[in-house]
Amino acid sequence: MIRGLRGCPLVEIIEGMLYGIINYYQKRHAAAVLHSTTVQTPYCNKMYIWMDKAVAKASQHIVIAMGTHDNRFEIIVRAKGGVGRETTLVTHEVNLGRQFDGRAECTCNKPMLLHVPCSHVLASLAQVGVSSGGYISTFYLKENVVQTWTGEFFGFMAHGDFSVYNKDLPICLPPMELLRHSHGRGGRP
Repeated sequence: MIRGLRGCPLVEIIEGMLYGIINYYQKRHAAAVLHSTTVQTPYCNKMYIWMDKAVAKASQHIVIAMGTHDNRFEIIVRAKGGVGRETTLVTHEVNLGRQFDGRAECTCNKPMLLHVPCSHVLASLAQVGVSSGGYISTFYLKENVVQTWTGEFFGFMAHGDFSVYNKDLPICLPPMELLRHSHGRGGRP
């Protein structure tokens, strides 16, 4: 946001950042409205990209049912090592609960942090034949995304021109005894 504003006065930097943020919000709002009117899906575009990648990963997981009352699963994932390293097996535990009510727990914590099903949850849902739609947060609905970018901004120039010095206002100076008088780290004279 502040590219090209570095050498400018402080008021101009703040004004440039404000207009940059307003421009960003306007572009995001226009993209969200366009997506909500043209694409006939309930969720935003980024959610579909996320789900496509997660479903592709979930198809490669090994799913083992573990629970008797709760729907617990062990998901075995082949994790690729770095350069010169071999692949290792990583095990995650998924708990879908007794009823499929849209709450899922996974040891990777992505469902709790991002409010979307991770590839491990998707693999366990595919094992029991339950749709993943109930496990995606309503935050990712198109209507909610449009509402996120609908906010209005108000300019600050209506309150006054801050580049003009007003002699009637008190001057706030820092306490001079607290200012450092040396260079470098503190403690050296």
